[in-house]
Amino acid sequence: MQMTKSKRLRICLKEIIKPILDNAFYNQATDIAEFPYLTYEYAMRYSERKGIGILEVNIWDLNQSSENVEEIADNLESVLHELIYTDEHMILKFYTNTRLAIEDENKEMKRRRVTFEMQYYVGKE
Repeated sequence: MQMTKSKRLRICLKEIIKPILDNAFYNQATDIAEFPYLTYEYAMRYSERKGIGILEVNIWDLNQSSENVEEIADNLESVLHELIYTDEHMILKFYTNTRLAIEDENKEMKRRRVTFEMQYYVGKE
């Protein structure tokens, strides 16, 4: 059974993001996740052999200072902006889109949302 393009994309994103912060989770963190951590998800629109979409990364920390989330966001942007990832199945291109501070009711919860444009091209099948 061949792996779906969605599964391949999730594996690829995990390979790229995990070295930036090991506490990285697709869609939602576990209940026992330690701070700081990040969550990521994507929305894609595909045509025959290509797609375009948005990767959304949310960085969370329980801290008086926003220094940790800012540093992680900086690292994320420096790795992903203009990154071209290739393997035998696909080519992915990333471009930084937005970066926002998200307020929380808990003033010690610090959060940054960073979005990236993703371009997806199907390689050899």
